[in-house]
Parts: sequence; structure tokens; C-alpha cells
Amino acid sequence: MERFSAKHAEKTNVVELADSIRSRATKPLIVCQCPDHTSRGKAAWLWVFHENVKSRLEQLWAGLLNHSEVDEITNRLRGERGLWIGAIDTYHLPPSKWFRLVWTLPPAPCRIYTRRGMKCDVERSRVRVRGFWRTRELTLSGVERVEGWITWSRSGIRLKLEQSGSDDAELIRSGHPGAWLGYYDGIDLMVDTGWLDSLVPRVAEVLDVGWSIVDYTESPPAVRNSERAGDGEPERPTPPGSGSR
Repeated sequence: MERFSAKHAEKTNVVELADSIRSRATKPLIVCQCPDHTSRGKAAWLWVFHENVKSRLEQLWAGLLNHSEVDEITNRLRGERGLWIGAIDTYHLPPSKWFRLVWTLPPAPCRIYTRRGMKCDVERSRVRVRGFWRTRELTLSGVERVEGWITWSRSGIRLKLEQSGSDDAELIRSGHPGAWLGYYDGIDLMVDTGWLDSLVPRVAEVLDVGWSIVDYTESPPAVRNSERAGDGEPERPTPPGSGSR
């Protein structure tokens, strides 16, 4: 989630900006935005990415725009390359290009990106997870639900399998930047893990299964289930790192 402040947006030549972005795009554009809390709802931060040949996100533009300009430029960027609406989890304002996660929203294909590139590509029939050296395609038979998990230092998403004793299939995990600062509380934890509330249901919807989010900082672990995942006898949560691959 965002932790920043900024000056109010200045007037932007939206037509020239959109033309400049489109001229450099080689694949569908991914457009993310979040509100600017210092402008009293009058402006928003906008990021425009595309995926390069190495499957990394390349930032084509980022900055502060009035809401009317955000709508106008989003409409102007729709074209032959395509445009996907996405969400971003970051702590840094432009011109910094640092971000934690970017993911696409419906109706775009479900893809999750880190600074190293595309981490996960989720389709109804397959899930591809990119590691340091290779990309794995996960077997989806027997997937019971999508589970988000939270500890004090990390959070992530994994696929829970129906067969007892089977290894969970990890999709992504992310460290908590706030935990490195030495002072960390429940508010910091909520900010660092807010991405799970959007992304866990997103992945579950694509795979057509239920979902849950397990908070291992509580004792016993606190569990939130979708209605679909909540049917039947609840399973005892298994901490991440135990049975995850």
C-alpha cells in the first residue's frame, strides 16, 4: 500500500502524453493508479507499464494527474496493443521505479509481477510460476483452495491441495519492508499485507475454487474464508515453509 505525500497535480497535455506512451509500447499496456491523499480526492498517481522481451515490467510513464486526466489518458491509451487495468503495491512515488508487486485486474489475464519480472501467470487450465532459473507449470488437479498466509516477516499465496500429505504449491511470497525497520506493529502489518485482500480472491476466481487468508501472527491462527472455502469441517492451518514448494 502507499505511504507517501506529494504536491498537487499540474495541468498535463494528455494528448501528447498518450501519443508518446503509445509510440513506445510493444505489448499491452498495464495501467495502475492509487489516490493522492494530499489532494483531497482531486488527483491520483498513475503508472503505465508494458512487459518487455524479458518478461519484466518497463515503466513507460508515471506521475500525478487530476482525476479527469486519468480517465482521459486511460481512454486514449486503448488501442491495437491493448490496455489492462492493474493494481500496484508500492512505497515510493515517481520518479522512483521501485515497486513491490503489480497485478492485473479483470477482464485482463491474471498475471503477477515483481521487480524481477512476471512471477505468476494464472489461467483456468494452468498456472505458470517463474523462479530464478526456470518457469514451472503447476498441476491443477486436486486444488482445494487458494490460501493467503501472513507471518510477521513475510506473506504469500499458495495452492492448497485436497490430497492429504501433498505439498502445497507456492505462487508468490513477499517480505515485509516495515519489519526491517526494527519497530513493527499491527498497523504496519495491515499495510504490508493489504495486497492479499485483492489478489487471493482474484486468483481463486480464475481457478474457480474457494479461498482463505490465514494470519499466523495470531494464536491460534486467525482464518478468513470465502463462502465456498468455508463449507465443511475446517482444516487446521499449516504454517508456511512446512509443506510448501
